[in-house]
Amino acid sequence: MNNAQLASKGDKVAGRSEEGAATRRRIISAAERLFGRNGIDGVSIRDIATSAKVNSAATFYHFGTKDDLVLAILKLRAAELRQRTQPIVSSLDEASLSVRQIVEALVRPMIDMGKNYAAFSAAVTNHPKYQRYGAQEFEKDSLVLLEHFMRTAPQLPAEVAVFRFATTQVLMVQALGNLRQRIDYWRRHLHSEPEVDYVEGLIDFLAGGLVAPIGDAERIESRRTKS
Repeated sequence: MNNAQLASKGDKVAGRSEEGAATRRRIISAAERLFGRNGIDGVSIRDIATSAKVNSAATFYHFGTKDDLVLAILKLRAAELRQRTQPIVSSLDEASLSVRQIVEALVRPMIDMGKNYAAFSAAVTNHPKYQRYGAQEFEKDSLVLLEHFMRTAPQLPAEVAVFRFATTQVLMVQALGNLRQRIDYWRRHLHSEPEVDYVEGLIDFLAGGLVAPIGDAERIESRRTKS
């Protein structure tokens, strides 16, 4: 085989590789959108293939089963989210750190990932089979931010801080996912001209909840003393 033939063969292989990568991207994009909109159990491989304009065999070829596809999206997007989150976390100044900055480190990277990702994350969180995989992917970054929060709010008992931080993460995902449309509808129903920016209002709400007064502080303190 001469040099020209080798070059031609190389071009064909590269072309197939690029075509395969483009097909994978279309499948991932379609699956993420459909999973977020209809829930993971409400979407079939055929639905995804139709939306991505490929045949079902191509989806199986590139990803295997639907379980494999869900996990592939989860790992890919988690890596992207981590790339967006870690620089923010690294830039946090412990000396002047506020609870609102911690919430922003949670919210803003997810906003930057787009509404389809937020809805997909909500679908994963809501699914008993996949939620543990989502938790595993984000555990490291979550623990770092939790530690920051506990140092920023030392007045909170550890169990209260953990409860509030976990609740904040779940509420954030749901509020940025499919619940956003419902919240927007309801606030416009209550007030015809909502002037509060949705994201800024959500950050304020979550930050306020993290450091709100403890309603059963005496009971918690009594239990801690006895233990």
